[in-house]
Amino acid sequence: MMLGTDYPENHLPDDDGVSFLAAVTPILAAADLTFGNLEGVLVDGGEPGKKCSNPKACYLFRSPSRYVEHYKAAGFDVMSLANNHARDFGEEGRLASMQTLADAGLHHSGLRGDFASMIVNELRVAVLAFAVTRNSNLLLDYEVARQTVVDQAARHDIVIVSFHGGAEGRDVTHVPFAEEEYFGEMRGDVAKFSRMMVKAGADLVIGHGPHVVHGSR
Repeated sequence: MMLGTDYPENHLPDDDGVSFLAAVTPILAAADLTFGNLEGVLVDGGEPGKKCSNPKACYLFRSPSRYVEHYKAAGFDVMSLANNHARDFGEEGRLASMQTLADAGLHHSGLRGDFASMIVNELRVAVLAFAVTRNSNLLLDYEVARQTVVDQAARHDIVIVSFHGGAEGRDVTHVPFAEEEYFGEMRGDVAKFSRMMVKAGADLVIGHGPHVVHGSR
């Protein structure tokens, strides 16, 4: 999710994003636990963590920190900050997003070693977010990820695993059941990862990232 960016130009919505989640709020707010993948940062100002030689072909997402209230009002409880845009404004940007979410009472996971733990209906729930990007809980470290789930399952009643992986685009609408690569970056074997997490004790695995429905044959 990304409700609007003010970098490098102001592309914030006319109503400042107030209405963007209005139609789905009754559904999201009614759930016992609502999860979202937050693309970009919630930061006021700051400099991007990467420089683009061609800004027209590069996407850097920065939403004002006040937008956290839109997510909170819509019913979100926990956000993944494990994706390729969580560090658009460097690790400082992700850390600032973590603080903004925490200040609003929302949980987060994504930075290496950062996992969400909460009580929902008297059940201990862990949300573990993985990605293939630097300083995140790495999807590609399969054995480390497996052991992490084992450890968290021993302390929680429910373990939810999120991952941002797999190749992107209209040509990857089917899971290849193999390691995927996109623009020279390893994007992981999402089927292998998911099955390992379930066997390790995950109760639910949520995948996102390819920008298309990534089904199996």
